[in-house]
Amino acid sequence: MLDFGNVYLNLFVHISSYLPLLPFLFILLKRTYVVEYLNYLMILSLVAFLFNLTLNFIPFYSKPFHFLRNVLMVTELMLILLMINSRYRTPFGRNLTVTLLVFVPNMCVSYLLINSLNEFNTLLITVNCAIVLISALLFQKYLMDYYKGNILGYSLFWIMNGVFMFSGSYLIFNLGRKFIFRYDSDDYKSMWGMIYIVHFIKYAFFTLAAWLGKPADAIYEPKELAKTMKAEKELTYELKTPGFTPPSLAGNEIWLD
Repeated sequence: MLDFGNVYLNLFVHISSYLPLLPFLFILLKRTYVVEYLNYLMILSLVAFLFNLTLNFIPFYSKPFHFLRNVLMVTELMLILLMINSRYRTPFGRNLTVTLLVFVPNMCVSYLLINSLNEFNTLLITVNCAIVLISALLFQKYLMDYYKGNILGYSLFWIMNGVFMFSGSYLIFNLGRKFIFRYDSDDYKSMWGMIYIVHFIKYAFFTLAAWLGKPADAIYEPKELAKTMKAEKELTYELKTPGFTPPSLAGNEIWLD
């Protein structure tokens, strides 16, 4: 684990590193792992916790560190895309996430094998952060457009907030590492200090999402968006027919929860 030379900063680093255990325990104890995207969040939290735990036994920025970090990066990317794909109902969204799930992990593994599994890959991290950032942004817009309930009580909304905030911040830090921060000890520790702060915020969002999740979220059988829109158009046409008594439209609403 990185030593900042300050007791309070080191304590915060440990809290931030072990925070992924909280969403894992919440999901496990509430048995919300039956919800697909919360199951992926549970796996992601466990993998992140084990990675941070391993840092206590290997040197920071060593070859084993870079290897495990590269594995974590690809694993996080796949699990986040799977979370998004589990609730997308537009043809564009489903096709986009499936394409990314097929293409991006293969690209990452091929790039790492060609270069090195045990080295820091700035370009690959930058590309992955950009992909996750854009995917989370598009999915957030989808939720805002089509979720009809109280979105602040929807756990996936908070997961995407954490993903968007962390990937955006990490992208800025990673670019800043080359153009702003230097490689002396003070700037190096300042950069990682900020990364641990946004890591803490990300898993605070994940913990809130795990706490808000409920097993009933697994009951999710909405109509596809295209079919729903078609049915609404047909119903609108029928409403114009003289002498027609309007039925309840509640069954045609699009609920993501």
